[in-house]
Amino acid sequence: MNEINKLEMNTDYMYDELKTKNLQLQELASKDYLTNMYNHRTFFFYYEQLIRNSAISQHPFSIVMFDIDNFKRINDNYGHITGDMILRELSSLILANIREDDIAARYGGEEFAIIFPNTTPENGELICENIRNAIEKNIFKMEDQIINVTVSGGIAGVAFSNPNCKNNKFLEFVDQLLYKAKAQGKNQIHSDHQIIVIEN
Repeated sequence: MNEINKLEMNTDYMYDELKTKNLQLQELASKDYLTNMYNHRTFFFYYEQLIRNSAISQHPFSIVMFDIDNFKRINDNYGHITGDMILRELSSLILANIREDDIAARYGGEEFAIIFPNTTPENGELICENIRNAIEKNIFKMEDQIINVTVSGGIAGVAFSNPNCKNNKFLEFVDQLLYKAKAQGKNQIHSDHQIIVIEN
């Protein structure tokens, strides 16, 4: 009986270890290796989840797209190692200024996206301004070089009525708001306070 008990205990231990390792692998697969933010694929997983929740609860949510201003110039002038350092440090500032339920992702390259569940664009814009301000005031330093970094952003709110909606027009709309912020001088948040309702 003692041998059987030992075997059962070993099996339980191995099962728990396997479960822990699988959770760790899932976490690694969902994150961007450089910034420790969610990756593009995980962003869309949560986005589709929020569409379903919005359709059921009738609550809107908001999304912001951020882009680092003149990032190509930074890479060209200081090199990609410095560019990576800025991406890491800037990501930490974003994560430090969002709420527990907010979902921040590296959307691609120097572009970031944040989902604000159950949040109007006005309230989301306040968080975005805190982020923009924190980045503008932060001292990004590489050896003896101090690099000024700013971001531009576009934010809007949406409510869905169809839980199975696959419509990405809203994300295109938010991206257009980001481009407006860039076109109007950069280092600013361009917002649309009207909740967009998507029915199909």
